[in-house]
Amino acid sequence: MKGVEFMNVAEKILRLENEYRLNSINIDGFHVWTYMRFLIWESLHYKRIKTKKKIWNIIKNGISDVALILRILFGGKYECCLNRSLLFVCQGRRVLDGDVYESTTTDELAIAFPNSITLEHPYKQRYHFLPTKTKAIVYSDKIILKAYIYSQLIKYFHRKRYKLIYRQIKELFEIPINELFVHSKSDVNRWLDRMTCRYFVYLSRYKNYEHLLKKISPNLIVEDVHYSIDNMIINELAKKMHIPTIELQHGIIGEGHIAYNYSLDESIPQFPDMIMLFSDYWKETATYPIENDKLIPVGFPYFERQVNEYKKNSYDLFVRAKTVVFLSQPNGVTKGLDVIAVNTHNRLNEHDWKVIFKLHPSEYDGWQMVYPMLVNTDIEVIDSQQKSLYEIFSISKALVGVCSTSIYEGIGFGLAAFIYDMPGSERMDDICEREFATKVSDSENLCEYLLNMNDNYEVKSEELWKSNALENMKEIIVKILEQK
Repeated sequence: MKGVEFMNVAEKILRLENEYRLNSINIDGFHVWTYMRFLIWESLHYKRIKTKKKIWNIIKNGISDVALILRILFGGKYECCLNRSLLFVCQGRRVLDGDVYESTTTDELAIAFPNSITLEHPYKQRYHFLPTKTKAIVYSDKIILKAYIYSQLIKYFHRKRYKLIYRQIKELFEIPINELFVHSKSDVNRWLDRMTCRYFVYLSRYKNYEHLLKKISPNLIVEDVHYSIDNMIINELAKKMHIPTIELQHGIIGEGHIAYNYSLDESIPQFPDMIMLFSDYWKETATYPIENDKLIPVGFPYFERQVNEYKKNSYDLFVRAKTVVFLSQPNGVTKGLDVIAVNTHNRLNEHDWKVIFKLHPSEYDGWQMVYPMLVNTDIEVIDSQQKSLYEIFSISKALVGVCSTSIYEGIGFGLAAFIYDMPGSERMDDICEREFATKVSDSENLCEYLLNMNDNYEVKSEELWKSNALENMKEIIVKILEQK
C-alpha cells in the first residue's frame, strides 16, 4: 500500500475498532487485537526496503546470535534484582557516550535512583550494546527465547491445540482483517497465523514476567515504548499487581501514530498509567486512553544535556556555517530524499553551502541500495555513530526531514526546519501550521528559503522542550514512591 497516509491508516483502524469493539475481545485473557494493532498499522503504512546483506554483516549477526544464546544459557539469573523500589524498562537501543553505551531515555534516571534495576530487551531481538552506562541491569533474553521456542513447539508438535486457537481467532477477526487487507488473501491468512503465534508467546512471557516482577517487587515501573509486546504484558501485570507505570516519551506522538490513539470510552490495561511528555505541546496531539492530568510535561533530560553541553563549549545557537542536514528514516519512509539532497547540493554549491545526509542508525548497512543518488557524490553521508546527530546540529544552519523526532530536536538546537512534502509528512502538519517548520515541495523551493534565510530567526524551543527535565522527572517519581 505504497503512499498510504498515516492518518488514513489510523482512522481506518480506529473505525474498525469502534465498529467491532476489537480491543475488548480476549481469548484466555489475551487481548488479541490490542497486542497486534501496532504491527498491523506499521505494515499497512511502511513499504519495507530490502537490501543485500554483506558477508561481514551476516557473520556479525551470527556472532551476535551465538553470544545471545550463550548469555541466555549461562547468564540471566535474577537474584541481583530482588526487592528494588524502582524498575526501569528500556528497548536496548543505546548510543555511544565515551566508552560506554547509554539509553537516552532511562539511564540518567536510573543513575539518580540507586535502588533501581533496569530491565533491557535485546535490540532487534538479537543483541545488546555493551558495556552499558548503568550497571544494575538484567536482560529479558531468556524470557523472549523461551516464549519463541514454546510457540514453535505448540505450532508444530501440538497441532490440535494450535488449530483450536487459530479457529477462534479466525472467527473473531477474519472480517476486520479482510477489510484492512482487501487485496491480499495471503495477508489475511498470514495475520491470523501471527495472531495465533502471539497468543502462545503471550502465555509464556506473561508467566515469566509475572515471576520476575514478583522477585523485583517494584513500587513503580518507568518504561519507554509501551507498545512493544513485552512492555504491554508488563503494564497489564502491573495493573493486576497495583504497581503504577509511567512511559517516557521517546518520539513523535500524533493522530497518525496508532499506539497513542484509542476510542475515548475504552479502558486499555496494556497502556501505561501516565506519560511524561517533552512539553505541553504533546498533550493535545493524540487521543490518549488516559485522563489529561496523567499526561505530564517534563522535558527530555538527555536532549537538554546535549544542548547545554554544546552551549558550554562556546557553541552559539545562532551563528552557523552554511550547512543543511538531511535526516533519513527507516522502512522506506524517506526513500527519494537522496534526490532532493543531490539537487539541493547542485543548486547551493556555488553559494558555499554544504549538504550533509544523516542516516538513521538502522540504515547504516546497505544505504547505497536505498539512496543510490548519494553514491559517487561529495555529499557527506553519516553512516556510523562516530559523529553524533547533535554534533551535526551544532555545525548546521538548517535541516530537512519528513516525520522524524530528530526534526523537533533540531528545532530545539535552533535550526531552521523544513519538511519535505511526501507520504508521511502529514504527521508534521501541526508544527508547520504553528510555524515551527516550513513545508517544501522540491529542491528549488528549499533553496529559495535557504538563500534568503535571516541569521536572527526566532527559536521557540521551550514550547517543544520543557526545561529542567531531569529534576522535573525526579520530583514526580519521588512523590509516587513516597505514596507507596
